[in-house]
Amino acid sequence: MKQRKHTMLILAAVLCAACSEPDAADSVPAPGTARVTLRREGTAEVAAYAFRRRGDRFLFDTLFREGWSPEGTLSVRMPNGQYKFLFAGGAGRRLVPEPDPIDRQTAWEEVAFALRENAEVPGTCLPADELFLQYPASDADAVYTVGGRDLTVPATLRRAVCRIEVSVRRGYRDGRQYVEVPYEKPHSVLDEVERIELSAGNTGLRVNPSGSGGTAVVTAVLAAADYAELTDGGFVRLEGPFVIPPADGGEVTLDLSVVPAEGAALQPVQLHLTGRAERNKRLDIILWITSGYPVVGVEIRTAPIEREQEGDTGIWE
Repeated sequence: MKQRKHTMLILAAVLCAACSEPDAADSVPAPGTARVTLRREGTAEVAAYAFRRRGDRFLFDTLFREGWSPEGTLSVRMPNGQYKFLFAGGAGRRLVPEPDPIDRQTAWEEVAFALRENAEVPGTCLPADELFLQYPASDADAVYTVGGRDLTVPATLRRAVCRIEVSVRRGYRDGRQYVEVPYEKPHSVLDEVERIELSAGNTGLRVNPSGSGGTAVVTAVLAAADYAELTDGGFVRLEGPFVIPPADGGEVTLDLSVVPAEGAALQPVQLHLTGRAERNKRLDIILWITSGYPVVGVEIRTAPIEREQEGDTGIWE
């Protein structure tokens, strides 16, 4: 009887010990390293920030920038542990990572990319870079356990910014639509317009995969001679600034000053507009030069970005 009680006590102790062990999903991997393959899709130039779990936070650990293969993969060895990853492409001289600098006390949720101040126009910011971030945001929030078997971390990136484009055409209004009146060569809109000064207000100030924050005013000067496209009809399309969409999903304010070319019949025009800026979209502004100078007609709309850069795949709406 005493032996039976002794055996039962041993079994109870074993069961209690088993119940006290942490769940496998929350366990800390054993010391060592494992191979991790980062795989990106959506843009060619990408930096990957790795954040390692320290207690209940994910703190910055390593930045991977060089060594991507033409197929969009990067193979590295990493210490065992739990990680989150932030992939970013296109951030250049106009966007600065926040906080600055990012160090080993920086948590994953604290990182964003912010506009730089425009020193030439106090109170405004420079346009954004053509920034790509993980999409959907839930992918960036995923936790990966490094340890044991090889691990692949995939990331699909989409533009986290909106591009403002301005087209200038000649025409007349017929009901609710405009009818184009092409120029006879060698004449074009360039004979009418020298530049367009643009100010976009209520844009976002900073952005990360989860969304935007803050507000900013972005200014840019679009010289007509620097057109992205000159059509056979003599119309121009100007690629304006990239902006961060508003944090509240609302509209941006658009102030445009149309500066005529020297000797043109067109008079200076001031326009005050609003439009919706969305991630990975264009905000198209079409200005119509009409016969009733100095009248300028306006159309404004949001459209998908259709121009693909090298490395863009599978992200177009």
